[in-house]
Amino acid sequence: MNFIKISVIVTISVVLGMLLSQITVLSAKLLTMVFLAFALIILTFAARSLKTVLLGVLVFSFCTQLDFNPWYSTYYVNTNAGIAFSLTEMSLWLLYLLWFFEIFSGKQKFIKTTPDIFILLFLVFYSAISFFISTKISFTILQFPKVIAAFLIYYYARGFTIRQKNIDFIINIVAISILFSSIAGIGQFFFKGLFDLPFIGSADKAILLQYSKSELFRSSGFLGHPNIFADFLICWIPLMFFVFSISKDAKKRYLCLSAYLFGVIALILTFSRGGWIAFVVAQLFAMALLIIRKKDRINSILIKAVVVVSLLLLAALPFAAKIYQRLTYYDFGAGLSRLSLIGESLELIFEHPFVGMGLGYFMNFNPAPVHNIYLHIASEMGVPALVLFLWFLFKIFKKGISNLKCSDENVYIFSSGLVVGFLAFCLHGLFEPGTIGHQRFLLIFFISGLIASINMAYNSSEKQRHTDENCI
Repeated sequence: MNFIKISVIVTISVVLGMLLSQITVLSAKLLTMVFLAFALIILTFAARSLKTVLLGVLVFSFCTQLDFNPWYSTYYVNTNAGIAFSLTEMSLWLLYLLWFFEIFSGKQKFIKTTPDIFILLFLVFYSAISFFISTKISFTILQFPKVIAAFLIYYYARGFTIRQKNIDFIINIVAISILFSSIAGIGQFFFKGLFDLPFIGSADKAILLQYSKSELFRSSGFLGHPNIFADFLICWIPLMFFVFSISKDAKKRYLCLSAYLFGVIALILTFSRGGWIAFVVAQLFAMALLIIRKKDRINSILIKAVVVVSLLLLAALPFAAKIYQRLTYYDFGAGLSRLSLIGESLELIFEHPFVGMGLGYFMNFNPAPVHNIYLHIASEMGVPALVLFLWFLFKIFKKGISNLKCSDENVYIFSSGLVVGFLAFCLHGLFEPGTIGHQRFLLIFFISGLIASINMAYNSSEKQRHTDENCI
C-alpha cells in the first residue's frame, strides 16, 4: 500500500482524536485509541491484509510509548495498580494470533531454532530468577512482560520473509515513523507546549538541563525521554542513509533523504551526548562500508560523502551555540555523577555476581541506575546474564557483517542499514541505563531479528546455489 495513504490516514485519525479531546470531556488517550482503531480497520481494507497492517503498526509503534492501562485511576490520587498494554505489545500479540492460525491451517511453519534463539530464550528464563531473589518484586512483575515481549519480537522478526516488497514496506514505515516523530520533536523545541500529547508519550512538560548560565530544553518526540528518542533515531537513520545513497528508486531516495535530514535535526535537539557520539561513529562506519562496496565508483561516493557532511553541518549550524553549551558548560554535576554510579554498580556486581539484585531493581530511578546497559544488566541480573547478552550481540553482529556479502543490491542496502543501526545502539548503550525489560530494547531486538532472518535466507540461497552448481 502507498506510504502516503498510510501516513494520511493515521495522521487524520490522531488529529481527530486530539481535536475531540479539546471539545469533549472524554480522555484524550481513549479518543486517540478509538480513532487509531478506526484507522486500522480502514488500512486493513485498503491493504487487503490484516497481517501487513499489524506489522506496519508494530514497526511504527517503536517511535511512541502509546499504551492503555485499565488500572490507572485519578479518583483521589493517581494510582497505577497494574501492567499497561503498549501499542507495540498489542500489535505483537495480534500478529502471533494470526501466525498461530496460519500454522494450524498449514500455511506457515514454526521458525527453525538456532543458537541465537536458544541464547535469548535462556536469558529470558534467567531473568525469571528475579522473582525469587528480587528486593523489589513488584517492579520485577512490571518489567518481566517486556522481557517476554522482547524475545517474541525477536522471534517474530526472525521469521521475516526477505522479499523486495516486504523490505520496501519496512523502509517506508520506518521513514514515516522518523518523519512523524522528528517533526514533533522539532516542534517541541521551537514551540514548547504545541505538541502537548502526553497520551502518546510526548514530554512537553519540558526536560530541562540547568546550566550555570541558562536552561537547555531537550526534545523527546513521543518516547518520554530525549535519550530514548536518540536511541530510536540512531538505530534507524543509517538505513535511511543507505537507501538514499544507493537505491535507484527516485521516490524512495527522496523520502529517505527527507527522513534522514529531519532525523538528524531531531537527534541534535535531543542534546544526547552519547547519542551524538554513537551517531558519528556509526556514520563513519556507514561511509566506510559504502566505499568498500562501491570501489569502482569512488569519485561518486566521495562527492556524496562531501554532500552528506555539508548537510550535517548545515543542520547543526543553527544550533551551534546550544551544542557548544551542552558540550562545555557546567551542568551541576549531571555528567560527573555517572562516574559514582558506575562505582556503585560495580559494588553491587561484586556483592551479587550470579543473580544480581533482581530485574527492576533500578526501576523508578530509586536508587539511580548506572548509565551503562551492560553494567545495568550485570547489576540487576548477574554476570552470567551479561555474558549471555554479549554473546547474543556478538552473534548478531557477526551475522550482520556476513550479510554484507550478499550480491543483491536491495538486500545489501537493507542489511547495511540494520547492522550500522545495531552498532549505534551498542555504542550508545555505553552511556545509557536499561536492561532487557526496558523500552529501548524492544527496537533493537526487532532489528536483531531482521538481521538474523536475512542471514538465514542468504545462507539458504548460497547452499542452493552451490548445490545447483555441483549438479551441473
